[in-house]
Amino acid sequence: SRQPVRLAHRPQDFRSASANRFLTDASIILPMTAASPFLEYINNVALRTLRESTDAEVLVLGNNTPDLQRVKALRQLCGMLGFRFEHVEGPFSQSRFWNYGIDRTTGSHIVFANADCIFYPCWLDHILELWREEPEYYALWPWSFNVHDMGLAYRTCRVPERRIIHTHHPAVALVMRRLSGYRWDEQFPLWEMDADFMYFCQVKGHKLGLCLWSRVDHLQNTISSSIDLDTHLGVRDHCSLSVNRLRAKWGLK
Repeated sequence: SRQPVRLAHRPQDFRSASANRFLTDASIILPMTAASPFLEYINNVALRTLRESTDAEVLVLGNNTPDLQRVKALRQLCGMLGFRFEHVEGPFSQSRFWNYGIDRTTGSHIVFANADCIFYPCWLDHILELWREEPEYYALWPWSFNVHDMGLAYRTCRVPERRIIHTHHPAVALVMRRLSGYRWDEQFPLWEMDADFMYFCQVKGHKLGLCLWSRVDHLQNTISSSIDLDTHLGVRDHCSLSVNRLRAKWGLK
């Protein structure tokens, strides 16, 4: 008779004897908002697939959720999954929240994650394994199925390749070593922070890579298209402000 298939990861496997110790020496920082029922659903997908795919420490930072029942539900879900949860008041800023998480986690590796994602089995384990083989990389991130790059998608989605591609474009679930000491520039609350990181790495000569053996699908623009950015960020015309700041910082024309 056909034997049942046992999943590689179960919630009860994630904690060691001590509730404060984790099997994978990494900390995942995950900001999120449950400003609507749709975004609450998106959060659920991210949190549940994250728990089933890694045993690392996870710090969830809630924000901009006026419905206290949704905050309570998010807190309860995180508790059930073994995640730490904090609700942080004030305007949203990805850079501020990620720096906040750096100061409140302990893993030797830090993952800067997004809420509009689907996390696939062993995505973090595979990154860390390849990193031990090629330690010259400053930061790594997983491959994500992207409709704007179908060539890469079709080549790797069914048969993942056990290798790293040298690239300079940071993406979702960026993994860095805590010892790097990197902190995000908080004058860039959203997209320009990626470009700022890229310019920083170019100036410093840091090597960056995309891991084709690791998959985290980013559901692009899911959150930004479902909220009022001016309200959440607390400032109007945030894109123009950030672009001007980026140009001034790096001497761009």
